[in-house]
Amino acid sequence: MRFRIPILAIGAGVTALLVMLNSSAAAVEPLPSPGQFPAQHWVALDAQGALTGWVAMGDGDESLGVADTQVILVPLADPEKRLCTRTDAQGKFRIADARVGVYGLVAYGKQGLASYTVHVLGGGGADPATLFPQSELRISMAAADRDLSKRMVRSYGPVATGSQRMQRYSLASATSAVTDVRTGCRVELSANGDLEGQLRLPATMAGDVEALDSLNVILVQANQIVARTTVDREGRFHVVNLKPGAYGLIASGAAGFGSFGFDAVASTQRSAENRGASQIKLVAMQGPLVPSVIGCPPMICEICPTPVITIVESCIEHVDTCGCCVEEEILVEEEVLAGEEELSPVASLGGGGFTSGGGGGGGGSGGGLGGLSGLAGLSGLAGLAGLAAVLASDDDHSPASRAYPH
Repeated sequence: MRFRIPILAIGAGVTALLVMLNSSAAAVEPLPSPGQFPAQHWVALDAQGALTGWVAMGDGDESLGVADTQVILVPLADPEKRLCTRTDAQGKFRIADARVGVYGLVAYGKQGLASYTVHVLGGGGADPATLFPQSELRISMAAADRDLSKRMVRSYGPVATGSQRMQRYSLASATSAVTDVRTGCRVELSANGDLEGQLRLPATMAGDVEALDSLNVILVQANQIVARTTVDREGRFHVVNLKPGAYGLIASGAAGFGSFGFDAVASTQRSAENRGASQIKLVAMQGPLVPSVIGCPPMICEICPTPVITIVESCIEHVDTCGCCVEEEILVEEEVLAGEEELSPVASLGGGGFTSGGGGGGGGSGGGLGGLSGLAGLSGLAGLAGLAAVLASDDDHSPASRAYPH
């Protein structure tokens, strides 16, 4: 069977993971008031109105900037107007025509994948004396090659329908975020090696957060699946018996898609009983790493929403010089991919987990907040199926080059 699918190229990346405030509640609630905003991916435009960022793998002095990575921002207010670029030899990128709003980030390279919601703030750049808003978007790549990523998309991606669903998304005030120190993104496991977190969609203009159904969560390490679970309706998930190391998270389902890298570190507590409700600690990647891990409530990440609307036509119209959106005829095979039986969709919701292996280095994922509105626009077929097409056809052979954050 043949489909003509415009390729929404994916770029890969290293994100800045921001913390949620000193509240251990991870339940989905109406849009939090200032001072209670959950961790989202966010960045401020610089004084020239441009968005700058850095795509990398690894942690601290071992961080590697990933060259020739495609970075795409899809404005949820107008998904036809994609912003596309590529990273330079150090993994840096700059988008001159970004605007304040809510975006779906898709970053893809040969070494991995990153995708989540990004909130872009104005104000002429961040004050270097403060930790928010950050002035450079740090994108942490989940180390999953195109075959593994394609299997995730095919196994769990939303099914396109003829209906369209439009939703307006909200930004919060920049004062809603709190980040305590300049350090790299790390996740602290519980004393017995458990990891807990929450994935969610961005809040709507009405202040609601849509419940998640059948969202599958995969943890990968060195391009191998090491754990698999599902979320409950509030997006919470739990993985048991993880060993410290570098991991990638890929989440896919009818509600949306997300991917990022992180570094799991051993608990600093001897007893899980002293940990309270929070089993995870994470901090935002804002600068050079420090050896300590700063405690905070469980990780919350905003995935990209996937309303079932078709953007195939617009992607064809907005072919971009960096090659982000290219119309290409893709032969979609109907046979099962090798190993796909391992990724059969999980019907049940909530809980679950598998043990996993160890590893090194870290990554990050983002945090965010902001100012006003957006309009949902990523499409089930054109978004995730287009993503699968790009994963199938990409032949990027650019190596990672060593780079350091400012």
